[in-house]
Amino acid sequence: MKLHTFIISMSLLGCQDTEKESPQESDPPIYCNEDPSQNLMQDDADCDGVLTVDDCDDNDPSTADDMDCDGYNTEEDCDDNDASVNPGAEEIWYDGIDQNCDELNDYDQDQDGVNAINDCDDTDDSLLTRSDDPDCDGLVSDYDCDSSDPNNTRDIRNDADCDGVLTIDDCDDNDPSTADDMDCDGVPTNLDCDD
Repeated sequence: MKLHTFIISMSLLGCQDTEKESPQESDPPIYCNEDPSQNLMQDDADCDGVLTVDDCDDNDPSTADDMDCDGYNTEEDCDDNDASVNPGAEEIWYDGIDQNCDELNDYDQDQDGVNAINDCDDTDDSLLTRSDDPDCDGLVSDYDCDSSDPNNTRDIRNDADCDGVLTIDDCDDNDPSTADDMDCDGVPTNLDCDD
């Protein structure tokens, strides 16, 4: 009986339909403007000539000349691969990126020709540079009594000996030891009844 069942099973397997379904014909390719010399629509949905992989909005043909879709075309945009960089962007100073495409020095905000590291105030082009005013107290080093101390604003044009007593009140403006001796008699002011 087992042999008989085996033979019947084998014969049933042999009777199966051996015809395979024929492959379906694929749809013909669709070209932009039905022109085979142009891109396939599957590769350029808006038919603007920019492939989908490179197009920031493949449903809008007006972005063909604006690769980052920031509203500025490639000719006026200094980095058309970065939407945060365009002529309308706000400049972020000192990062080395020209966000607003103005081609100005990113390290010289006041555009006085002095980079921020050497500028006393890079937002005011009228202020001195560190080479002229090392302590940035507003006095050039030639007139500054102490160019290393921004709190010392004594000017040698008004206090030649830098003793803190103005020339007009100093009996000897070339001798800082007379600061406590207003009449230069050798007696300190605190001991002189008529200084």
